[in-house]
Amino acid sequence: MLACAASTQLQPFLLKSLGALDGSFGLRPMSHACAGLRLNGASIGWLPAADFSFSIGLFSVRYWVDEEAWPERPYCIGQDFWFGE
Repeated sequence: MLACAASTQLQPFLLKSLGALDGSFGLRPMSHACAGLRLNGASIGWLPAADFSFSIGLFSVRYWVDEEAWPERPYCIGQDFWFGE
């Protein structure tokens, strides 16, 4: 349990070490990269639409499913990375 807690609190350091500006763990439209499972919008159409996020210490979690998920839009289940514009 201690190892799990410690590894989640290292999320900001992982993002920084990979050159990402931000990112979150959970289910959301893919920004730039995904360390996890990539799905298209058609495969998650049965999930409830919502957009909420929270933090547990330094660990950022986000659930974001659009009401009308585009079938071709990639979604990330896992750690999403955003590298900026």
